[in-house]
Amino acid sequence: HRGIGRYALSLSQAMARNAGDDDIHLLVNAAFPHYAHEIKQDFNGLIPPERIHAFTIPTPTIGKTPANAWRARAAEWMREHYLLNLKPDAVHISSLFEGVDDDIVTSVHLPQLADLTAVTLHDLIPLMQADHYLHETTVKHWYYRKLQSLKNAGLILAVSDYSRQEGIDVLGLDADRVFTIHNAVSADFRPLDLAPERVRSLQKQYGINRAFILYIGGVEHRKNVDNLIIAYNRLGMDLRKKYQLVIAGKLRDYQRDHLLKMAQKNRLGPTDMVMTGAIDDNELIALYNMASLFVFPSLYEGFGLPVLE
Repeated sequence: HRGIGRYALSLSQAMARNAGDDDIHLLVNAAFPHYAHEIKQDFNGLIPPERIHAFTIPTPTIGKTPANAWRARAAEWMREHYLLNLKPDAVHISSLFEGVDDDIVTSVHLPQLADLTAVTLHDLIPLMQADHYLHETTVKHWYYRKLQSLKNAGLILAVSDYSRQEGIDVLGLDADRVFTIHNAVSADFRPLDLAPERVRSLQKQYGINRAFILYIGGVEHRKNVDNLIIAYNRLGMDLRKKYQLVIAGKLRDYQRDHLLKMAQKNRLGPTDMVMTGAIDDNELIALYNMASLFVFPSLYEGFGLPVLE
């Protein structure tokens, strides 16, 4: 439901639409049965159901729990042997650094598959901000195993020239096998002439009662949302009366609680800051169009998809 997920879905659909005489297959994790129907819908008419394969693993494999280590290793080998049995000409992993707090399984171990595997490199943020992201030994070990899988891959696709150069400089990746394929956005992201009733409906739905400043994205450390709230407070009462701060996107309970505490600490009024929660693409595009100002205060990005949107 964030940038990498949007990337994975959009690129896979584009590959399927442009496959020509090639057969595109999807490999999905049976530990997430609730997504099976959604995936089939997303690829309806693009990939036949018989080319959507599900591999089964022992669970849980959550990477930050030491007791799961043996299951996670077993699951990685099971997934790769399942892939090997499909006899692929090429394999693409759209996001390798997954599974630290869920049962997602990704790896590049088997030599027979490694040279056939392309991995998208989004960023190396945890490595570059290790004091914040890798201070737990278990998480650090999990991340370093992922780095080894990245280095095992025959082809690495960076989402920006910055991420490509970072991989070469920091990890010593061979420049001849690291290519930039820039992120892109759907043509749906465009200026719209929104009907007044549509605007009023969204305003009522989310508690927006005046012009607003929009932020869309996560709220972890590197996204710098705490300083966004501090900066909004420093605008002064007159500007805050004119513009609300709208933080759009799905939040976990602890994230919402933290933002509310930050708002209280900075003496924001009850209507100064709005948190929309999860929104669909149509609502997101409408909010982009309605906003007086879009802000993106990140400290570190591999690409920064919302800016392009």
